[in-house]
Amino acid sequence: MSELYKNFSSLRNLLTNENWFRVAIAGIVIFSTCLRFWGLGRFDVLIFDEVHFANFAQDYLTNTHVFDAHPPLGKYFIAFGIWTLGFNPVGYRWVNALVGSFIPVLLIAIAYRLTGNKRYAFLAGLFASLDGLLLVEARHALLNTYLLFFGLLGHLFFLITLCKQGWRKWFFLTLTGICLGATIAVKWSGLSLIVAIYATWITIYLLKKVFSENLIFTKHYSEDTKFISPLEQIEQIKVYHLAIYLPLVIYFTYFLAWQPHLKQNPGTIGEIETQIYNFHKSYANRPEEHPYTSPWYTWPIMARPVSYFYETVKDSNELVPTGKKPVPLSETTLVYDIHAMGNPLLYLLALVSLLWIVFTLIEKFGLVAIDLIFQPDSNRKYLLAINFFVPLYLIISYSANLFSWAELVKNLAIIIVGVVFLGFLFFLPVYLGLPLSPRGFFLRMWSPSWI
Repeated sequence: MSELYKNFSSLRNLLTNENWFRVAIAGIVIFSTCLRFWGLGRFDVLIFDEVHFANFAQDYLTNTHVFDAHPPLGKYFIAFGIWTLGFNPVGYRWVNALVGSFIPVLLIAIAYRLTGNKRYAFLAGLFASLDGLLLVEARHALLNTYLLFFGLLGHLFFLITLCKQGWRKWFFLTLTGICLGATIAVKWSGLSLIVAIYATWITIYLLKKVFSENLIFTKHYSEDTKFISPLEQIEQIKVYHLAIYLPLVIYFTYFLAWQPHLKQNPGTIGEIETQIYNFHKSYANRPEEHPYTSPWYTWPIMARPVSYFYETVKDSNELVPTGKKPVPLSETTLVYDIHAMGNPLLYLLALVSLLWIVFTLIEKFGLVAIDLIFQPDSNRKYLLAINFFVPLYLIISYSANLFSWAELVKNLAIIIVGVVFLGFLFFLPVYLGLPLSPRGFFLRMWSPSWI
């Protein structure tokens, strides 16, 4: 028992080591990259919306007419992967996997910029690396990984902009606009990440004017007593920055992203956007709903995660996909399943943390504070939106970091990490499509709505 406590204490003491932060970042990058590339070509079949996006990307390479319900930038990256390695599972997935490997690092950078606290930043990146939804999206030729990557990069550059003066401020504001323009050039739903920046600026600016006090609670938990959160310097960004310059850069980037598409597809951007809008409008008004449709407020509780791939086999030696009719469960030996779902234990702990933080914000500032969290997505009703969950990684990391400061519960942060890690390992087979027995599969389907 004493040896176990000694090892536990050594793990906790790692947080005080001078070099641990760099080692931790490198470890998260290696861990995330290995998971995203391991067995990337396991299933030689187009999975879920790969049937659209991988084929559209191939059309760009063959100079074939393309119409997609989303702007073209994400397909350019997929096309680059196909151009380098050919039209095969690894070819159309590897760029996604590479880009997705760095999303946890972006969250680390954002968290550290916000708080100046290395432990908080590390926990944010670690929790992102232990989330199944980010992992599944990055392992397939889909668009959400690019949307989130550019959106987070834009937010990081915006935080840097707040700390700069002179030409450096204009330089990083330009980078912010380029990244945000790239976000909506992947999917129009990237607008929610742009709205988040404007909502943050407006809300903090008004709160500082109304309450006339320092609002950024994270400054009290920084390891550097001289640290000032960039959000405390929100006045560095003027109205003309957000109303004129940033929108111009965003639109110019969005406009440039369309140019390769227009060279092989007749029409103007406006005409194509009208077609896309009409497509989404008709799709939203269709009499039958997509089987995995769910309201936005059910996403944090994972009421309806999306099944990307499902196949059952009778003979464990059969290659998957078999191309045969599904085997009845009574005769099934193995189940292969890929679920686009988060880590349930991570989300449960995050929701507890969210309720605590929302209560704290309401107690201090009133209901207006809630708008900073999920409001940009509140009118959506469709499949899971990956950008909806980004605040959860930061919220639970903040809570765990506070626990790590309290003398009586100093080990609770490590316990939280351990619980999240065990949950990730338990659900890993349905993130990677690893073979499961029927019993093992149903053990991981905690609700009938998950199937």
